[in-house]
Amino acid sequence: MSKYLIQKNSSGATLKDVDVKNGVITGYFASFDTLDSDGDVFTKGAFKKSINENSNRIMHLLQHDVLKPIGRPEVLREDTKGLYFETKLNSKQLEVSYIKDTLKLYEAGVFNEHSVGFITMQEHKGNKGGNSVNFISEAKLMEGSTVTWGANENTPYMGLKSLTKDNINDRIDKVCKALKIGELSDDLFIKLEIELQSIKTFISQLKQPSEDTADIITEKANADVVNFLKQLKI
Repeated sequence: MSKYLIQKNSSGATLKDVDVKNGVITGYFASFDTLDSDGDVFTKGAFKKSINENSNRIMHLLQHDVLKPIGRPEVLREDTKGLYFETKLNSKQLEVSYIKDTLKLYEAGVFNEHSVGFITMQEHKGNKGGNSVNFISEAKLMEGSTVTWGANENTPYMGLKSLTKDNINDRIDKVCKALKIGELSDDLFIKLEIELQSIKTFISQLKQPSEDTADIITEKANADVVNFLKQLKI
């Protein structure tokens, strides 16, 4: 049995739909038969016991932050794809600044991933696609979260060490989408500034960029990004 942990790779745990006006979010907190970055695979039925015994205590959080609940899912069930949820927000919830930010970021396509906080109850070792993996057949589900860049257990933003040549395009694209909204809370703008600082530092520390890296930097160093950096004085 493992300690409480957060699934770091939300591959397959996607957004299905969001109704910003009525405050309805639908999607998947986790997917079945998908290998994550920790070498774990959830099998169908992994969340069945939690849903049956504890569904009224399972929350929908923002970035795995217990101090930022989005709401309690009205629908939480397993289907053939994974752990499906529907969260409907009431009028009071829709007035909370970080929840309003969340809906706007969903609408802009910045938020489109989810992951789960859970305790492993039953697992077994196996093989999938030539990789040694942990097949989790029972997980005590603590919460499901809306995440930006595959948030980890320590911080709502991935930070410098998680930046790679492969994901920098996506990271810049999502920051630009968020900044273009223009009607976000001051707190979120500060976090976006931190993210841009990380990107800038990552690029500046490339001592001998490869040809591929140079292409990425050239492609993404467009007028929009440059202007954003100037506006934020970084």
